Amino acid sequence: MSMSRPARLTIACFVASALVGLAATINLVLSGDATVRAPSAGIALAGALVAAATVANLLIRFVRWHWLLRRLELRLPTIDSLGAYIGSYAFLPIPLYLGQLLARWRLLGAAQGEHGAAVITASVLERVADVWAVALLASLGLPRWRVPVVLVLVALPFVPGLRRALLSLVERAAQQVLRLITDPAATVAPPPLRHDVAPAYVTTMALLSLASWSTTTIALVGLAWTAGIGADFLPLQAAAARSVLLGGLSLLPLGASVGGIVLLRGLEALGANADAAGQVTFVFRASTAWLTLVLGALSLWLVLRRRGQPTAHDHFDAIDECYDTWLPEHYRAHLVTRKTGPIIARLGELPASPRGLDIGCGRGWYLGELRAAGAEMVGLDYSGRQLAAAMEHTAGAVPFVQATVMRLPFEPASFDFAYIINVLHHLPSPAHQREALQEIARVVRPGGLVFVHEMSMRNPLFRIYLSYVFPLVKGIEEGTEYYLDPERMRDLRELHLREVHHFTFVPDFVPAAMLPSLAAIERKLEASRFAPWAAHFLAVYQRRPDGAQKP
Repeated sequence: MSMSRPARLTIACFVASALVGLAATINLVLSGDATVRAPSAGIALAGALVAAATVANLLIRFVRWHWLLRRLELRLPTIDSLGAYIGSYAFLPIPLYLGQLLARWRLLGAAQGEHGAAVITASVLERVADVWAVALLASLGLPRWRVPVVLVLVALPFVPGLRRALLSLVERAAQQVLRLITDPAATVAPPPLRHDVAPAYVTTMALLSLASWSTTTIALVGLAWTAGIGADFLPLQAAAARSVLLGGLSLLPLGASVGGIVLLRGLEALGANADAAGQVTFVFRASTAWLTLVLGALSLWLVLRRRGQPTAHDHFDAIDECYDTWLPEHYRAHLVTRKTGPIIARLGELPASPRGLDIGCGRGWYLGELRAAGAEMVGLDYSGRQLAAAMEHTAGAVPFVQATVMRLPFEPASFDFAYIINVLHHLPSPAHQREALQEIARVVRPGGLVFVHEMSMRNPLFRIYLSYVFPLVKGIEEGTEYYLDPERMRDLRELHLREVHHFTFVPDFVPAAMLPSLAAIERKLEASRFAPWAAHFLAVYQRRPDGAQKP
């Protein structure tokens, strides 16, 4: 099988960079002292901590990358985004970071339309943020002018005029990159950056950038002290930051020789002997630049391997085999009771044996509880495998329909009530969510009730968990979801929002023995002013009488 030209170029650059970088690093170590030793066990252990800091650095920068894409209105599955981000580091040996840019472009399938422009813009933005953060950390070691330089760098992203100029520069750089890698006849302009972007966004990006690079520079301090280099904290971490900054700005593959020389000379300037400086430089470079390259190659292999596997048409069909294992049985029973209880309590407002519709019924857990409470239920889901499991769960006693919430196959006013649990956030946009609610209202009789259960995003920790962690560790969510704010859907054309109830604080990993005690605490929190910080909410809508639609 013949190899493509880009593949041959990538391999050639990789081999050349590996040889140059390895030769330069070994030369630095050997040229310092003829008696240079291999790293001691203590230094090797400290190097393992540097490696852990490198992994933390990459993960924090991934969070920043994913967050930037969401700000640019590009929502990617978190697993795909992580794979493409880390996998792109396999192409760092290609000069000018073009290999990394092209890798993200191709791995995310972004070569068409505005998605590709968002990928390039986010990449340029993160490079600017990296330079800013590392320059700030490097300036902390300046013997003179440290305070004014630090103040200028800190203020740079927050002064309105400077911020506008910086964002304009990013837009122009993104446009030039797009012209370079796309067909001129089909060039797509990068998404416009708001020059009045909220300071909160700038602060988030700045803090994530500082956090990522601080882990690396602080790890160098521990490595240097282990090697017997007795310099102070700030000069050591500044030496690490300068080596990263100048190695990156050199635009050489992996900063070959530049990063190592700068760090070696910086350590010697702080009083380190050639032996200690050489060992620290070698271990630091191996635990940062070379480890990043290895992790990138491993991630790239996993991405390509995952792409070669067959995928189901529907996401919930794809995860059907392990769906039951993601929630412990005792917690699932607790959650089913908490979600169906408020619905059952309001059935008294409806006619006897009310007819209800479970939209996105899944495996029939909630539907079974409503049926036991006296409701005549119909289940609906788009996933064929989920419906099969629901039929088995209810022993065929309930009719099921395979359909989408966007087009319910029922006549108007067919049901007394309907509920939809954790489905709306999977729709592609807030506009689709509003359309879906109107479609639900159509099949509910005037005066009937519509119950909407969703995850609550009021708690910032829960928002971060759902967007960046949960899709990776569980797989139920993909990271592309639009979570609802009931206050933004208060009054729809045919639905009136009657009330919003916030509930559940107990996490799903709580042992069964502790659940009763924590459930009692949970009830107290739900009745307190902390209720809006709960993990879920129930919005209760009522179908307006005919002729009373809101314009």
